[in-house]
Amino acid sequence: MTPLIKNLNSSSLARILFYSINSNQLLMEEILTLIFKFLLLEKRGLKQTTLGSEY
Repeated sequence: MTPLIKNLNSSSLARILFYSINSNQLLMEEILTLIFKFLLLEKRGLKQTTLGSEY
């Protein structure tokens, strides 16, 4: 263990772990939001092109 980790108590380690998990969850939420927005835009774009080709 590094000296920094040796000096941390269990409460500090738990807090660091919580923030790490929380930030990873926020990152995953952002990634999923971007994916779904992209899919919605793609779906709308496909509808517009199919409607445009019918006329």
